[in-house]
Amino acid sequence: MSNPFIRLSFTVLLPLTILFTVGCEPESEPTGLSNPYLGQEPPGMEPVRFPPAGYRATAEWFWHGSPAFSADGEEMHFAQMSPTGGLWLRYTRVVDGDWIPHEDPSFASDSAENKPMFAVDDPNRIYFISKRPGGHIFTTTRPSPMGGWAAPTAVDIAFPDSTNPGWQFCVNRNGDVYFEGWIHNQLDLYVSRLVDGVYTQPVKLSDRINTGYNDFDPYLEPDERYLIFVSNRPGFGFHDLYISFKLTDGTWSEAVNLGAGINGDFEDFAPVVTQDGNYLFFVTQKTGDQGYTPYWVDAEVLEQFDPAGGGQLAR
Repeated sequence: MSNPFIRLSFTVLLPLTILFTVGCEPESEPTGLSNPYLGQEPPGMEPVRFPPAGYRATAEWFWHGSPAFSADGEEMHFAQMSPTGGLWLRYTRVVDGDWIPHEDPSFASDSAENKPMFAVDDPNRIYFISKRPGGHIFTTTRPSPMGGWAAPTAVDIAFPDSTNPGWQFCVNRNGDVYFEGWIHNQLDLYVSRLVDGVYTQPVKLSDRINTGYNDFDPYLEPDERYLIFVSNRPGFGFHDLYISFKLTDGTWSEAVNLGAGINGDFEDFAPVVTQDGNYLFFVTQKTGDQGYTPYWVDAEVLEQFDPAGGGQLAR
């Protein structure tokens, strides 16, 4: 069966050329998975498909980002998207030694929502993007791992009037927010620092990160040792993953393509390193995939790109 291409609007969702195989029956959700990480065998130095059957993209939905795992790997939040543009949040966690069927988290709304992520060092705080009224990036907390989530509150960032914030962001250990923003039909990366409880006016990152191409979808190592992001500058596919390191003078190194071992002929996006520092997740489509789905690889692959040489980057 042929694969129709669905071009998503640049002003609505992530700028991807979405490839789908239609007409396939969805697989049932797996049960009896051992923890953590849905019971999957950890990857080596080459990326492998992550989710088990039942969590893989189908004709009805695909992943619009990598899974967000708690530090112990026993709770997973993620975003699903339909070919017609619906975008919603889901989650699953280990209860009594088994993963429960995935469902809507209690803080989700009927609005389009994306990019759930746990706060660094806090398994009971989640950030996410929502089109609900009153904000763009929201956060919610719960009193305990098994408790309910509080009503979300907006992260008070004064986005410039000329900037339309996109669907991807990340938060470092200090609470600083890195995000993508549209200006004049171009995506660039920005940061808003949290200083004495107040977010500063966002600042565009240096031209070692931002180029004349679309540069977006950031993942920041919690202590800002490195930044992984997505760009459509010339590479291996329509979008590739790039990495830049924080130098001793506080500036960013020239961004480097993560190479053919990671990037492929189509889309590669949604970089995330797990909170234990062990694994790099990203989303792509390869042979055998019906749509975009997560792949993972040992985070040690990042070490070769460190301009300082050597060192344990992600551990």
